[in-house]
Order: sequence, then C-alpha cells, then structure tokens
Amino acid sequence: MNFIDKNKSILRGELFLIMKNGRIFLILIGVIIFVLVVITIISSFFKKEEDVSQSENEITPREEITEEQERQTIVSLYYMNEESNSLVPEARVIDAKNLLENPYKTLTEYLIEGPKNEKLKKTLPEGTKVNNASISGDIVILDLSSEFIRKSE
Repeated sequence: MNFIDKNKSILRGELFLIMKNGRIFLILIGVIIFVLVVITIISSFFKKEEDVSQSENEITPREEITEEQERQTIVSLYYMNEESNSLVPEARVIDAKNLLENPYKTLTEYLIEGPKNEKLKKTLPEGTKVNNASISGDIVILDLSSEFIRKSE
C-alpha cells in the first residue's frame, strides 16, 4: 500500500466518523425539538385550565343596574334626637340628579320634610319653604319663608 492509498483510507475513516457524528447530532437535535414541543403542549393545556377556573370565580351581577340606581347617592341629614336632645345623622339614599341644579335648596327641602326615623324630630318648623339658596365663599345663605320665624317662636 502506497502513501496515497493510506491517505485515502484515513480520509474515508474520518468521513465515516463525521457522517456518524452528524447523524448523532441530528438525532440529538430532533429529540430536543420533540421535548420542547411536548413541554409547550402540556403547559398550554394547564394554562387553559387556569383561565377556565379564573372565569368561574368572576362575580356577575344577577341583574343589570339601571340608570336611576347608578345615580343614587347617600347623604347625611341631621335631626334632633328626642331622647338625648342632640343632633344625630340620618342617612338617606337620594337621586344625585336632584342635586345638580341647586344642591343647597334640595338638601334643605329634605330637612324640612323631616326624618324617617320616629325617634328623631324635625329641626325646621312645619310649613317652612326655601325661597332661595346660594353660597358665598364657605357660607350657605338660605332665604326661608316667614313660617320659619313664626313657628320658631
């Protein structure tokens, strides 16, 4: 065997090893890709289960809220407590739309109507009317009818 034949056989051996290592490398890459695909599928399955369980925990109203219910607000009106002879608050749910035009006049009219609680009594005399209500700085100015003075005496 001469020098050229020896080199050819060495080259064939190296080429065989390269091809064999190439196949192993390709098989290894294929296995890695397969494992990644399986992990992706499994994780997406569990994520869908979490989304379903989260939507089950959401609270949905039993009925739609009407526009009137949306506008309601709570105000505190103060009346005289007959037992302790002191002012105490009474909460009222009112339509906020009523407060848009002249809130001071509207709230004073609620005070004149009197309390809903039987243990409380009016602070303004019966028959009093609000002629006008305005604000000047931090002061509310009320123009009340003459019944306020006559019945207060």
